[in-house]
Amino acid sequence: MIRWIVLLSVSQHVISAAFDYIYEEHTFMDPEDVLSVSIPLEEPQRPLLGATLVLPCYFKDHTVPDPGAPTTAPLAHRIKWSHVTKEKVTTILVALEGQVLITEGYLDRVHLVGYPMTSTDASLKISEAAVQ
Repeated sequence: MIRWIVLLSVSQHVISAAFDYIYEEHTFMDPEDVLSVSIPLEEPQRPLLGATLVLPCYFKDHTVPDPGAPTTAPLAHRIKWSHVTKEKVTTILVALEGQVLITEGYLDRVHLVGYPMTSTDASLKISEAAVQ
């Protein structure tokens, strides 16, 4: 098996959403054809210190159902937001199967806007924006 990791970045400084896609070596399938991500922002966001910021992010799974395979649960996709700088990568939160784990430094300041009610909404709301 070949394992592909696709990384999508959004700019605040840089915030990223990532997903893993695994496929058989015999078949060729472009990961972009299976999962599409939409971040409807036209320019980098520059919030004021202490302001609230929403980073919209939506994804759609284009996997063709295989009648012989088990179905994929709606909350089976892993959502991960990270703050990426030249010096380090800091995980902000990880969501999987309806559960959201938030890194200690971001507790009470971040949450996913529509998840888990809308399983394809990975939008992140950041309160009390700070310079890091």
